[in-house]
Amino acid sequence: MNETPAAFPKPLRNLTIAFGLVIGIAALFGIGQTLAPSADQRAEDAAARFDLNTLAAGEPVVFVHGETVVRLLRLSPEQEAIAQETDLLDLRDTLARHAMLPHDASASFDNRTVNFDGPIVVMNARCDRGAGFIPHYTVNSFETWFCPRGTERYDVLGRRLDTGGLGQESFEIPPHTVTDDGYLILLTDAEMARLRGLDPSLYRSPN
Repeated sequence: MNETPAAFPKPLRNLTIAFGLVIGIAALFGIGQTLAPSADQRAEDAAARFDLNTLAAGEPVVFVHGETVVRLLRLSPEQEAIAQETDLLDLRDTLARHAMLPHDASASFDNRTVNFDGPIVVMNARCDRGAGFIPHYTVNSFETWFCPRGTERYDVLGRRLDTGGLGQESFEIPPHTVTDDGYLILLTDAEMARLRGLDPSLYRSPN
């Protein structure tokens, strides 16, 4: 006659189940820790850094970091001369549009360039018309930027020239800092708030 196997006592069965759950949770936690980036890696990913030492004079570069698209241009002596000669009266927008300067700062040469081994143009690269379009640079007698779907023209420093088109403002210069060894670091709103002595929590993303 077949005998029915003896069942585990209830307390022992519950203990076995609990132990199994603990082991399973520990294993999942270990996998999560393995797959999750380290704090250093997350910090590196979050930092928008560009090595200005790699810029060749006269050659525009696009720097993309997440949703941020920045145009950079180390000015050649010829480009610098053209920019210095541009009269502010020839601009439709005479403001610097520089996040690190007062709102009413003028669009002078010094206010529109970053200085590291010579003047460098650093500007947000988003055209007013057409999502995803970035300005192109034309090497001609005027050395201008233009947007593919518009007739707007901008000088070598990204200042809006007094020409046709819908866009009214110069390209903005994003908040940034430059390290002694030549790294351009884009700053977040919270970092800007700290620099200005404000409460960074006011600038945190709701996400």
